[in-house]
Amino acid sequence: MQGPRRWRYGLLLHAGDWETAHLTRRAGDFVTPLEAVAGRAGGAGSRPPEGRVLRVDGAEVSSVLRAGDDLVVRLFHPGSQPATAAVGDRTVDLRPGQIATVRPGRRPGAG
Repeated sequence: MQGPRRWRYGLLLHAGDWETAHLTRRAGDFVTPLEAVAGRAGGAGSRPPEGRVLRVDGAEVSSVLRAGDDLVVRLFHPGSQPATAAVGDRTVDLRPGQIATVRPGRRPGAG
């Protein structure tokens, strides 16, 4: 390719292995930095101070979208060991490298 090119490199020194250092999450933060957030003047609002309405633990979030009245969360487990992820009050067991779709507002049917 002709013309000037620009690259960014990141180096993170850490103790322990890549999973303990949460390298996949940190790499995501590096390649997609938060550049701007729209808000209301004065900062008053009804959202929690952490800035999130839905808590997700135990896996990486790759997307969040609405499907009708449902919220759909796509998770990815980059670790090398099985894990349990929590999306709101729902839990899902994940294999290493597994991608899962969770609808936290929908409850499984009886039976």
